[in-house]
Amino acid sequence: MEIVILSVIVIVLMGFLFYVIYDNLKERKRLELYIMKMENPIIGRSVEDKK
Repeated sequence: MEIVILSVIVIVLMGFLFYVIYDNLKERKRLELYIMKMENPIIGRSVEDKK
């Protein structure tokens, strides 16, 4: 009986860890896209041309 409870706890922890890591990866991709937009010279040039 104890083995079943332990295995359930382990499965829940693994699922939680996977969810946290997956969420962090999504956030990182969003940050990378934002940084790329900030550093993109084409976007910077178009902003300067409008001035």
